[in-house]
Amino acid sequence: MSAFVIWVIVSAVVFQLPAASALRDGPGSGRDQRTEDYLAGQGLALPPDLRQQVLSRLRLRSRAAIAWGWGGWVVGVVVAVAAQAVGAAHLVPLTTLLATALGHATGAIIGLMREAVDPLPTAPRVARARATTWREYCDRWDRRAALLSVLATALACVAALGVWALTPLRPDGGWLVPAAVIAAGVCVCAAEVFCLRLAMVLAERPQRAHSDLELAWDDALRSGAVRGVLDVVVGTGLLATLVVLGTSATWLIAPEVRARGMELTALLGLAALLMGLVCWAVILVPWQRGRRVRNPSLVLWRDYDLSASAQGGRAC
Repeated sequence: MSAFVIWVIVSAVVFQLPAASALRDGPGSGRDQRTEDYLAGQGLALPPDLRQQVLSRLRLRSRAAIAWGWGGWVVGVVVAVAAQAVGAAHLVPLTTLLATALGHATGAIIGLMREAVDPLPTAPRVARARATTWREYCDRWDRRAALLSVLATALACVAALGVWALTPLRPDGGWLVPAAVIAAGVCVCAAEVFCLRLAMVLAERPQRAHSDLELAWDDALRSGAVRGVLDVVVGTGLLATLVVLGTSATWLIAPEVRARGMELTALLGLAALLMGLVCWAVILVPWQRGRRVRNPSLVLWRDYDLSASAQGGRAC
């Protein structure tokens, strides 16, 4: 199997690792059982009159995220085919990464914009005792995983520069090759930071609701959207570290390069592998811990009875 096919498959598979978020759980995704499991895990009553409203909001954001995400992957494959055709095989991982990561990030942005549209424009605006931030809508481990994803992307770029500086025989293209790697890393980091900012904006938008239960579900859906965007950051970080370090490893595998320094190239390859494993562990361990909390926004309702019988149409 060619390196081109491998990278195309890897870019699609790796991004699915953190894809269990609510951003992808809407009925439009074709995963009705997952949607039911998601709703049941929120710890809130869901009367029939509220159910359709909740499902409608999930559908809006899931369709945009999935369509734009896979659209970005398709664009990445097309650009990678063009790079392969003109003989620039070393650009295949980078182009596939950029298009896939930016496509998923754009899908999250579009989904967020739809989520931000006021679903209840006639409902009274809620005035809470204190302003909410993204800290109430995601677990601290979710935030750590997202922030560490940005750091891991930057560290992978630094490691790639180290491999380039020490490799005994550099590929054609001169400094344009590492420059392309750094440019890809910068673009990915910018997309990650932008998604983090969008998560904060979503958490701070005004809320409208007719009852406490309706407001609690708005909190739960907002929490799912915030965590979904953080999952996009995590997925992008995983893919970026893999592709950047994998690209640097391709500089070492040519026979003429290894002939110049067998031990040096082996050490550099091992160092790149270890750096990749460390980056993935740093991202995935806190992300997995964050998944244990199904609905972080319940912290806002710890002193309330949100059962359907207790609500009975009670206003906020």
